[in-house]
Amino acid sequence: MQRWHVTVGLVGLALTAAVFAPRLFGGAFSTPPVPPVVSVPPVPPLVVIPEVAPVATVSTSDHGHLKLDAGLDRSAVIAGATSERFIVINVTAPDDMGTSVRRPVDIAVAMDVSGSMTGEGKIDYARRSAGYLVDHMEPGDSYALVAFSDEANVKIPAGPVRDAQSLRAQIDRIYEGGGTNIGDGLNTSAAEALRASNGENAPRVVLLSDGNPTVGVQDADALARIVGDIHAKGVTVSVVGLGLDYNEDLLQRLADAGGGSYDFVDDPTELQTVFSEELRKSQSVVAHRTTVSVGWDGASGIELLDVVGWDERGWVADCPNTLCEVGFSVDMGDMYAGQTRKIVARVRVSAPREGGELKLASVNLGYDDVIDGAPGNAARIVVATGTQDVAVVDKSLDRDRTKGAAMAWGNEQSQLAARAYADGNIAEAEEYAKKGESWFGYNATLLGGDADLQMRAERTEQMRNTMPTVSPSAPAARRVVMQAKEDYLNDAR
Repeated sequence: MQRWHVTVGLVGLALTAAVFAPRLFGGAFSTPPVPPVVSVPPVPPLVVIPEVAPVATVSTSDHGHLKLDAGLDRSAVIAGATSERFIVINVTAPDDMGTSVRRPVDIAVAMDVSGSMTGEGKIDYARRSAGYLVDHMEPGDSYALVAFSDEANVKIPAGPVRDAQSLRAQIDRIYEGGGTNIGDGLNTSAAEALRASNGENAPRVVLLSDGNPTVGVQDADALARIVGDIHAKGVTVSVVGLGLDYNEDLLQRLADAGGGSYDFVDDPTELQTVFSEELRKSQSVVAHRTTVSVGWDGASGIELLDVVGWDERGWVADCPNTLCEVGFSVDMGDMYAGQTRKIVARVRVSAPREGGELKLASVNLGYDDVIDGAPGNAARIVVATGTQDVAVVDKSLDRDRTKGAAMAWGNEQSQLAARAYADGNIAEAEEYAKKGESWFGYNATLLGGDADLQMRAERTEQMRNTMPTVSPSAPAARRVVMQAKEDYLNDAR
């Protein structure tokens, strides 16, 4: 799970509220499309819906260590009607793999040493964090450090850590100055990680930057392609954004394209914690290049409205007899032991006749199983049953999927509020926040007073009431927006 690192030291109750209230909504790799207005039903009286077995059928034998679950938030729908439902997909890497998951790692740190790293002691803490990795590498691991400003320079070539004291001395001699050439830093670091890899390890680039690209490749699409090419070679790219001045949308997008994690750190003293967590993840990778593909018959009565929190790729299969299979796929990147990631897709379902069962979609999981050293896969079928009995629909509610969908979609509204707030559109921001607040409250009550959803409803209300009192240009507002985007990734995924 991605982590949030922020130091709260703001003056005044309004600024404090502005920072803490939005902890329940989050961001995305790029600005997602604004979803259509969805009317949120009034909050029902406190009820407890009976739990039923999830409707998801294994369609093929599973191979590998990852576990796949997929199904609707409610598996029954009113026959002859059209309704909106959520397909919720969970991919889990168990804690207990039956064997040690500690893998040798090949880490290359791509450290931004541009002139902006001078302030707030950022370069000093970056050096300390890079040294922390040196001190915690194990036999069989390799380490490289690339410093980039106007261009990238290999300060420590990739190789095993045999003399930690000497390497730390080299790190301490790194100084800041110049522009920000992120593209060169990424390419050079990836080359070092690959050079040290023996094909069995987990090569990884950790990009640390506090600014926007000002030298070399500066186009976001071009940088994303660079990272995509790096990832295609088997190298994971994780990103750490430092401070309040960097382009968070760009860096999040690079983390997505690289299959790694994204962290926002506004206090440089927290860098060592982030690097420590990144090393732990690198050592416990269970699966590389994890991909989920969801497909359905174009005439099956299902329409995709939104995939929350992911940059999905739509596709259309061959069309025999003019019946095309359509769908989307999502790249999840690396999976670590004990991690669960989810995909929430909002769909419109045209229900079958009463008593009829509709095969909505097939869900296929594919990945490189690190433990087995072989391809892994799993598949599920998502089905819905038509009925005229509203009570049957209510009883078909799956608690975990309903909560997962509520967290994802509610936080999507909250992060849209943050984006509107950042652009100075306060009225629009308040409307999105109000929608998220209502959605959280409705689902909290539906699930018998769920504490997590109720907390998010209360904090979203606090955020909505606070936004008009703090200028979007204030540092506190900048923290709100950046925190919102990262939290969105956490709750949507």
